[in-house]
Amino acid sequence: MLDLVRKEAKRIDSTFLEPACGNGAFLAEILRRKLNTVFRMAGMNDADCEYWATRAFSTIYGIDIMADNIAEARERLFNDFFARFLNRYKHQPTHICMDSIRFILSQNIQQADSLTCKTGGGTDLIMTSWVFDENDGLTIGLFRYADMVRSGCSCKPLRVLPKIPYMMLPAIFRSDECWTWQTSHGRII
Repeated sequence: MLDLVRKEAKRIDSTFLEPACGNGAFLAEILRRKLNTVFRMAGMNDADCEYWATRAFSTIYGIDIMADNIAEARERLFNDFFARFLNRYKHQPTHICMDSIRFILSQNIQQADSLTCKTGGGTDLIMTSWVFDENDGLTIGLFRYADMVRSGCSCKPLRVLPKIPYMMLPAIFRSDECWTWQTSHGRII
């Protein structure tokens, strides 16, 4: 199936959404192809690899109704990258990189029903858009999944967070009680 979109699967910034991702087998293959590009571009520069890998993770989305599938998909994707990085550079990625990727996975691989566009708790499913710029900046947009489905992904975001240096991502979600997009009251913070 991925061979039908071979070029797009290799592009770091191409976005993929699997609306019934299960344990992440299809997403893992997409990530493998993107990481091939990342490792080729980065060569032996581990900092470049971390940057481009973070960007690659930001373009992979999955939804599944089962919590255990979501947990397994997130771990599978993270572990695939971690093992390849360790094999290539003989040390683990920085904590900034690992924390950023784990946070992105927590937002991009979500437990919800893609048909009703709702989470298990009945709240609207919120999707996160990560836009990197040439100056290592990151702009984060929040979208209601139902609006994305209705508009063919051409809807306006609910909110766009202020631009930050991408390396600040772990500091943001470590502050307060851990940064979350939705509270139990359903409002975006």
